[in-house]
Amino acid sequence: MINDNEFMNRVAIIHNETVEYPHIPPFHPSRNYPEYVFRAEYLSDSNIAYDMVRECLKALRMDINNYGSAAWNPFKTLVKKGDSVVIKPNFVQDYHDTGGEIFSVITHGSIIRAIIDYVSIALENEGHICIADAPMMNSNFERIVEITGLREIADFYREKTNINISVVDLRVMRVDLEDGLVVRRHKLSGDPLGYRVVNLSENSMLHAVDKIYHKFRGSDYDIEQTIEHHNQDKHEYLISNTVLNADLFINVPKLKTHKKTGVSLNLKNLIGINGDKNWIPHYRIGGPNTSGDEFETQSYARHFESFVKEEFKKFVYRFSLFNPVSKKIRKLQKLFIDKFNITPIRAGGWYGNDTLWRSVIDLNLILLHLDNGNQLNRIIQRKYFSVVDGIIGAERNGPMNPEPKKSGVVIAGFSPITVDYCAIRLMGFDCEKIPLMKNIIRLKEYFGAVNIDDIEINSNDASFLNLTRDNFSRNDTLCFLAPDGWRDMIEIVRSH
Repeated sequence: MINDNEFMNRVAIIHNETVEYPHIPPFHPSRNYPEYVFRAEYLSDSNIAYDMVRECLKALRMDINNYGSAAWNPFKTLVKKGDSVVIKPNFVQDYHDTGGEIFSVITHGSIIRAIIDYVSIALENEGHICIADAPMMNSNFERIVEITGLREIADFYREKTNINISVVDLRVMRVDLEDGLVVRRHKLSGDPLGYRVVNLSENSMLHAVDKIYHKFRGSDYDIEQTIEHHNQDKHEYLISNTVLNADLFINVPKLKTHKKTGVSLNLKNLIGINGDKNWIPHYRIGGPNTSGDEFETQSYARHFESFVKEEFKKFVYRFSLFNPVSKKIRKLQKLFIDKFNITPIRAGGWYGNDTLWRSVIDLNLILLHLDNGNQLNRIIQRKYFSVVDGIIGAERNGPMNPEPKKSGVVIAGFSPITVDYCAIRLMGFDCEKIPLMKNIIRLKEYFGAVNIDDIEINSNDASFLNLTRDNFSRNDTLCFLAPDGWRDMIEIVRSH
């Protein structure tokens, strides 16, 4: 099934304008569906989110001949008894940067619960389900588990089934921040199965720009670590073995914007299968006139500002902890540099970011095409499924400081490219104007099975059925607002 073009090009979009997330974990369904294994004893008052996930599986015609009966098993061609399934939500961090709606930032537990219920049917009460992610380095993973209801979901399954269910923080390190600076580092146990160092070498999308590898910057102050793993000799990632060993990988991203890549959907969500985000080049220091993509301007003042911040980061990392001297320097930086504010664009957060989309494509190549010999194989190596949580989406300055968007959609499919293509269009953006989507579509050697012209959309909302067509208007979309650094650059321009 994983190489079946008919399924690869099939996408479901279920729309409900009045849906709200349920509030009480473990988020039981509100209807005793024929296939529901826990029966009427475990139901809730209202759970439309569960219903929408179920409708997506139906719309994709998964085991459609058994739909409506106790025998319905939508994942039966993807999962068998005893398999290992990884569910990868978007758990980027445990708070909204400015105190806004947290579920515009992270995947809601009710979506995950519905997926687990249908996977468990295919597992026949025997196997392993692992919910795993590598959030931001300062995120409180336990807090994420708490606010998403995952603890109650996992406890319910451990009590009522023989399925081994786990929730895993894939990070190798967590940090404490004060005033935006790292003050303590905590080594974590990370993936219980360990990690695989994957070197894509010349197959990396970063190879085209690695002559200036010294400009690569990751997510931490340790500049040397980033360029140690990404240079003209190698392009290495630290990939979770739990992910690589999975029989099925289920991606459960949010429907949201992203300052560095335009959008954050299935493709971008794979940042979280890498154990250390500093192994991932996020941008290149400097402006366009120095082969950088950190910011958009070419002014000398902005380059000087970048230089000062860079030297400050080196100083802080060299002294390891946030000491009194660095604290004073930080205050001076805020007074003279941050207030100067030559441009609001920081750390590659604009449409000219030419780095992060390359890293994201690399991670998708690894997940889908890396074989057990650590080589890329043109044949897809892992079964894949996607459910996008768009009940509350995120617009403007995602991923961590967005404005919530009551989108009321759940999107599902078998290919990250086709699902993301439809999601981007639904948001009101032009896929050809987003480098990540534009470039991965053209990578025919590995993603040639995906043909945008052959996408089949199945939806309960007739207005979405033609969203891949050229005459589809932005007025027919959900009209998401782009991040500030992407505004007026990626929107679909056609209107009625």
